Amino acid sequence: MSNHVFFCLTPFHCHIAISIAKELDIVRQSTFLIITGKTERSFISPISRIIKSGVKNDSVITFGKWSGGRALFFLIKHRGGCFYSANIKKLYSRLAIKAMNPSKIVTFDDGFGNISGAGYFYTKDVNIFKRAFLAITGLPEYEHLVSKVSKHYSIYPNLDNVYDVTEYISISYCDVKKESQQEPGERYDMVFVGSPLYESDLVKLDIEMEKIEEVVSIFSGRILYLCHPRESEEKLKKLHTYLPSLEIYKHHDIAEIFLLEEKDKIDAIVGFYSSVLFNISSEFPKMVFGKKIEILGGSTIYSKMAESGISILE
Repeated sequence: MSNHVFFCLTPFHCHIAISIAKELDIVRQSTFLIITGKTERSFISPISRIIKSGVKNDSVITFGKWSGGRALFFLIKHRGGCFYSANIKKLYSRLAIKAMNPSKIVTFDDGFGNISGAGYFYTKDVNIFKRAFLAITGLPEYEHLVSKVSKHYSIYPNLDNVYDVTEYISISYCDVKKESQQEPGERYDMVFVGSPLYESDLVKLDIEMEKIEEVVSIFSGRILYLCHPRESEEKLKKLHTYLPSLEIYKHHDIAEIFLLEEKDKIDAIVGFYSSVLFNISSEFPKMVFGKKIEILGGSTIYSKMAESGISILE
């Protein structure tokens, strides 16, 4: 039975999780419990990299949208082990922790939300109905879980994190140039990294369109819009109508992999509110830009971008 269980909810989680396992030299002692939901295809490449790193095939367990019950049963069988997760606030994660009753909880970055200084990861369970639900079900409150975290691995060096038990971890994407099947092609004068802002009710769709148009007007030549898996067909259709010259592309893996695969052919990378900008800025010095956009609730993320050497477009 595995002593280390990595609970992954996104393809990006998979990449950080295997990086931690390799750093700690626990690859052969680890199990990866991966919740794919309805986006199984986007997990194919990360799972392949996990297995190529030395994890046994039967130690990579995937569960789709309707298999949550099986996932919880699996965790019960691993009670007492070490639980690793990027998001312990989600209800599903709390159910997993309750089922596993781990001896130790270790967290890692979910994205820039960990360093934003406000928002999702920084708020307590204050809703009276949610607190009542947690009391009835016996699920732990978020504040209690945070106090139980023994270590947090951050991919952002020298930036304050929501957790104060932080250690830096470098993401290992493996040799993406060797694995890349991309054919040589034209250069990208600019790649815009999409974010599900409209889908998350953070920005009105028309405003998001206007801000993308502002960015596109700055650059000339070949411009690619790199979709986020959660961006809606409604937005992409409107984007195609609004900016017909824009190439819209859905990659089979996380955005970072595509950008690294195409590294020698990209002149600039731009995005609104994306962890990707932080994650690849060191690989593309002076080529990464954050475009300001007002979101619901506000954010300090642009000051964090500036601290990381990312140029800001007003």
